[in-house]
Amino acid sequence: MGRLRGKVFPACFALNAACTAASAAAFAWLHRPPWPPAERRQLAVLLVAAGYDLANLLIFTPRTLEAMRERHKVERSLGIGGDGSFVGWRQNARAARSSSTLAAENARFWVAHSFSAVALVISAAGLFSHFCYLSGKIVI
Repeated sequence: MGRLRGKVFPACFALNAACTAASAAAFAWLHRPPWPPAERRQLAVLLVAAGYDLANLLIFTPRTLEAMRERHKVERSLGIGGDGSFVGWRQNARAARSSSTLAAENARFWVAHSFSAVALVISAAGLFSHFCYLSGKIVI
């Protein structure tokens, strides 16, 4: 499962970053300067969202995947981690009580994963904000 995530997550984050950057470029191209304040804010929101997408792709995802691989190595050495979902999580939590190495790897993984998740949420909030701006421009 870790190998699959190692290929899918970077591809998804690269696609997300490319689409956000393309949206920012299209918005800037279609709304030429001088920009009114509302359009300037929207361009800034799109650029910030693209920045967080790129940070997620280039900084947070590699760290998260590396921490996940290390955690899987420790789990395999302890004979756990073969089960998915809640069973595997419970086994990991029990084993982390007695293994300081696993506890350290869990902490390292969750810190890296938290940064990645926050970057993704900030990017999604920026895109939602832009969606609301665009939907307000629709004349029915």
